[in-house]
Amino acid sequence: MSRPDNDTACIEFDAALEAYLDGGDAEELLRTATLVMGSAVLLDEERAGVIALLTGCTCVLEDYDDAARAVRRWFATTAEPGARH
Repeated sequence: MSRPDNDTACIEFDAALEAYLDGGDAEELLRTATLVMGSAVLLDEERAGVIALLTGCTCVLEDYDDAARAVRRWFATTAEPGARH
């Protein structure tokens, strides 16, 4: 399976984040976080705020790479993948 382009990966990450917030699959959020690692696409302020609240991240989340790292770090430090938070 090929890796999606940057814009598609960001859209997939946004959808997975929304789904996770509505009770969706943690594994899908982690999978899409991996897809946006290294992305310099800027986050909008609202999306950055949601991710900061979810993950407890106190750093500035500027782009999708920052978001991916915050999500992955949060899952790694809080529970096993797939566990509801």
